[in-house]
Amino acid sequence: MVSPLLNDLIDAARLAGAIQRANFRTNLSVTDKSGGKGTADLVSRVDHECEAAIRTRLAGYKVVGEEQGGDATGAYVLVDPLDGTKNFLLGVEQFAVCLTNVDETGKVTAAVVYDPIRDRAYAADETGAYMNGQPITITQSEPRGTYLVTEENLAKRSALNRIQRVATKFAGVRKFGSTALDLAQMAAGQSCAVVATGLKPWDFQGAAFIYEKAGGKISDISGRPLTMESTTLIACPPKMHEDLVWGIKSFLGKVYEGMVRAHGPQTVTRADGTTTTIYPGNVIGKGPWA
Repeated sequence: MVSPLLNDLIDAARLAGAIQRANFRTNLSVTDKSGGKGTADLVSRVDHECEAAIRTRLAGYKVVGEEQGGDATGAYVLVDPLDGTKNFLLGVEQFAVCLTNVDETGKVTAAVVYDPIRDRAYAADETGAYMNGQPITITQSEPRGTYLVTEENLAKRSALNRIQRVATKFAGVRKFGSTALDLAQMAAGQSCAVVATGLKPWDFQGAAFIYEKAGGKISDISGRPLTMESTTLIACPPKMHEDLVWGIKSFLGKVYEGMVRAHGPQTVTRADGTTTTIYPGNVIGKGPWA
């Protein structure tokens, strides 16, 4: 049975989704929050209207939003009113509303990712993961039958090289433009693995919770458990997770070699918590993708 809290989150997400549908493929003014520095971080009035609608519906909750901020201490609801803003502005049907309930200890206890175009509410609490009220679970596929989805900036050589390191093991590589919706769709059985970097908490925390509740394995790209400070992730079926982490780390090992030559030996932490010292010629990585 879905909890009252989760019902509130779903209702709020649907309100924001209705605003997005009403404004999709219309002419909107756009602001670049990056100020022209680095990758464009676009926002429109729809982002602000959606967050305002969510705050009104969740008036009894403390809300921390991407656009209007808030006090991220104690218990609160973390809000990304429109994940995939660039897709929305370009008329691409891949964006979502993301709401994540965080308790007093910093633990995620409930989350919703709402796809307004397809009217799919992906949700989870401690009882499990659901789509429109029906239980969902991941697909336990092998890499050769799985797409690798990346939300990295492939214009950067380091990101491109990192993905190329493991891409040949998969059926292909895709980039859809919404990490939250990638994870939610995977939770419902889409046969994919996700690698993403440069993330903010509202981009993925709720979706990561849904994916885990559906049976998926998720960590940062070093294999460590996610925290509110995490900015990277790897998500995939449990049986391929260790190999995918090591494949990424074998590339990172080559990066460390350059650091070692410039700055001396580097101590790094493995996924299991043990440490190792990297010397020139010593590349991190074991297993089939190293």
